Amino acid sequence: MRSFILKTTVILLAATALFVWFRTDASVLASASALGLDDSSGWIAANNQNPEVMDTLEAAQVSMLQVDLPWNAVELSPGTYAWAIDRQDGYTDFNLLFNRLTKHGVKPVVVLSGGPVYLSHLYPQQPVFRDQLLASWENYVRAAVQQFGTNVDHWQIGGVINDPVQWGMVTFPDAESPSAPPDPALYGEMLEIAYSVIKSAQASDMILLG
Repeated sequence: MRSFILKTTVILLAATALFVWFRTDASVLASASALGLDDSSGWIAANNQNPEVMDTLEAAQVSMLQVDLPWNAVELSPGTYAWAIDRQDGYTDFNLLFNRLTKHGVKPVVVLSGGPVYLSHLYPQQPVFRDQLLASWENYVRAAVQQFGTNVDHWQIGGVINDPVQWGMVTFPDAESPSAPPDPALYGEMLEIAYSVIKSAQASDMILLG
């Protein structure tokens, strides 16, 4: 028992993700006594092939895991999507990840984040053109839903939308350490598009604000 607790602690501490409790009175995501983890660091995603990681999530009764699906990494050219990518923490195959999470009783909350690196922009003078961004965004959301809709019922639109760093990654997606003022109107349009695409594919899916 002591060995198991130690192993669990080491694995969870090593996963430099932020751990977030979702309570029934604080989040529409949660069922009774549910625990949700935020894997924004990508550590759990990159190590999902390690059986101990998945077994630990199940043993800890983790019910939901936020997983970032970075637009700037999965669509490097228009209409060409790579659902398996190399990141700082390692290689992530999102199809395998979501399958494994589902088998272990963990519901993925997919965070649709980032921006279209292939569109013209120049930091900090010229962000991605609004109409082009929205058109490409619709295609990205639709592609993600078609690819993962079987295993994903929860979609978060954007990361931290009121954070200039996070918003900079949307409007200046290919810049190094970009920053930009949050644009509530543009985010509202992105949210409306995502809602329409996701609900058209599966009306029962849940859409969350970033």
